[in-house]
Amino acid sequence: MRHQSARAVFVTCLGTACAVAQAPFSPNSPELASLLGDLGTRTAAETTAPSAAPVATVSGGLRHETWSVPTLATGDAAIPSDWVPPRPSVATRQDPMSPQDPDYSMRGMFLQSHGMFMAGRERFDPMVEFGLGAYPNQRIKNEPGSFDMLLPTFDAEVPLTVSTEGYVLIGAYYHSRHYMFSSSTTLPDETLYGTGVKLGFGAFLDENMLLEGKFAPGLFSDLDATAHLQDYDVPSSLLLTWRTDPSLYVKLGVRYNQVYEDAPILPYIGLSWDITGTITPPGSEYASSDSWRLDILLPEYAEVSYWLNSATGFSLGAQIDGAQYHVRTSRASGHQRDNVQVQEVKTYLGYTQRFSDNFSLLLRTGAVVAGDYKLTTGAANFQRVDGSLDPGFFAQVTFGIDW
Repeated sequence: MRHQSARAVFVTCLGTACAVAQAPFSPNSPELASLLGDLGTRTAAETTAPSAAPVATVSGGLRHETWSVPTLATGDAAIPSDWVPPRPSVATRQDPMSPQDPDYSMRGMFLQSHGMFMAGRERFDPMVEFGLGAYPNQRIKNEPGSFDMLLPTFDAEVPLTVSTEGYVLIGAYYHSRHYMFSSSTTLPDETLYGTGVKLGFGAFLDENMLLEGKFAPGLFSDLDATAHLQDYDVPSSLLLTWRTDPSLYVKLGVRYNQVYEDAPILPYIGLSWDITGTITPPGSEYASSDSWRLDILLPEYAEVSYWLNSATGFSLGAQIDGAQYHVRTSRASGHQRDNVQVQEVKTYLGYTQRFSDNFSLLLRTGAVVAGDYKLTTGAANFQRVDGSLDPGFFAQVTFGIDW
């Protein structure tokens, strides 16, 4: 008996639902007009046509789109009978897998936390650089003759994120100084090589303080015979960068190399100042129009740069380069060797063009204004040419790669 009553109730409800569903419906019905009458208070200029926007909702783990009530003209409660809400464009829809979603990779989370710091802490510096420098007609004071030098270079520093608060650096470097002496110097042509690997780390002590260490073991020699222990060196540095202001970074540290013969170990002191506050994180435009910054790291370089836009920059700076090389003569007997010291102090005008986020070009031209040379090729019982450099011209072109 109870089952028969249940069946009767079920059949009655089903029939009522079908009748309602099949009943005709008009968008101009009085009921709908009454329901939407309160929308007539808007001005005609704002509501000249119906509009609708999708609203995303989530139910049971699924994403649904519902539609806002269409807006009517002032005092008009009628909706055109043929009006159909437009589907949202691809740009309007919010795809949960779109690139705008947060990047939860290790590198993505690192950049979310420290991207602005990493972009602002130093001047524009690609991960990989291929360069060629030309130093024509250089002269050493109080020494006869002159020399030309070509300087091809390669430098790579690739950061590998190991946590959201740190990274390791791996890379390599190479340069070769090709000296072509005039006949009056009494020295034959010579080539000096510097090549090795780069290792390092970076660790954030807090959100405003980064500690970096770099080590570059390598060979510095003329390679005229079998390499010895004296041919190797390990230029190194330890640098603490402190962000004291959103656009100001102060730097303190220590470094070891042979740029200064009498002072291989010297302190680092410097700053990086985003003067206009327009440098942006990796993955976006580097700088907007009319952007200025100042970068100083003594005793190595000082530079002020102006970015016309995110792709084009100009710079004015000074930089000190050099190294010590171990040389020998191939005609020597036993272990006849000597050290060569070279150093150039340069001022320059620079031009940087970023073709994309991955490729860039750097041009520099200027003057070698000073320097210290103790140069020998191992010939004539290691006869030296010794002294400071006279002012001379130089030019350099560098191709950069990032990813």
